[in-house]
Amino acid sequence: MAAENQFEILVQEAKKYGKSLGIGPDFFLSLYNEKSDWAFIIQIDALHETASREALSRLIRVDGVEPETEDTAAEFVQNLNYQGRTSIIRLLKLAGVPKDTTEFVEHVRMIRNAYAHDIRALKRPIFEIINNRPERAKILRRVAFIEHYDEKKFLEMVERDPRMFRFLIIQQCMIFLFGLHQTFGRRGKRAKAVMA
Repeated sequence: MAAENQFEILVQEAKKYGKSLGIGPDFFLSLYNEKSDWAFIIQIDALHETASREALSRLIRVDGVEPETEDTAAEFVQNLNYQGRTSIIRLLKLAGVPKDTTEFVEHVRMIRNAYAHDIRALKRPIFEIINNRPERAKILRRVAFIEHYDEKKFLEMVERDPRMFRFLIIQQCMIFLFGLHQTFGRRGKRAKAVMA
């Protein structure tokens, strides 16, 4: 299957899942065209967190004990930390979300934190934020998720077209959403009553 066909399928599936999160059909295009990398990465990270919490709320409603109300599971998940030993990301790992996917989400959070905790980073491009980290190569591999990663060629590509990096992050985000939807999409939805 051609890469553009795969991307179009991802866009359609991400739109379906986004609809259940209250995200409009033009969300990803508006993200790509966001004026600053700061705003771009904050929104990507917020989308990951929202989608993860929603997916885990559904999982708990199905696989856990019957909650008092539907909101009980969501309330429990909302009160969990996003990262750490007892967190949303840890639960995603335990639920079988692939390691490379959870590492992508964790690295996006790391970039988001670099922006959120230093106002001087506000106007800096994502690539510059990553480039100053000692684990730069690992972050680039995880965030861009290129199958045959050649750091030198990748850096040249980003220098020629910095927006290509955004495109790769959005693509990974859609893969993450698609994976959550495939894994948890139907879980937690109440079955329709069957007529006797």
